[in-house]
Amino acid sequence: MNALHQLEGQTVLSGIRLDALTGVDDSIATFRATAADGSVCTVRVSLSLAGGEHQEASLQAAFTRIARHAVGISALAPPRAAGAVNVDGVPRLAIAHAGDPSPSAEERLTEGRATSIDAVVALLEPVAQAL
Repeated sequence: MNALHQLEGQTVLSGIRLDALTGVDDSIATFRATAADGSVCTVRVSLSLAGGEHQEASLQAAFTRIARHAVGISALAPPRAAGAVNVDGVPRLAIAHAGDPSPSAEERLTEGRATSIDAVVALLEPVAQAL
């Protein structure tokens, strides 16, 4: 956990500054971050998946593919970057998305008002069409 807090203030993934660690579970650390253009984003670092230099090209290709599929799906946070972040000298898979990590999805659900099934279907329809 201390190694994760040491990442705060560092710039990773081509210009994204990790501002604050907002959550850690068994497999993912979540940071509030700022992109080079000043926008707020969320960076998630895998704690269970280590990456090697030989995986960088395939990671970038996979990220590009994901970014293309996410275009036009308003329900998804637009991806910003992907790559490796060193945690205690071990490169860990990380991905950045536009948008603030707080509040969590669970907090948004418990604080939100009830939505009709028709409204839910309308929100999910573009996602289904994109897939």
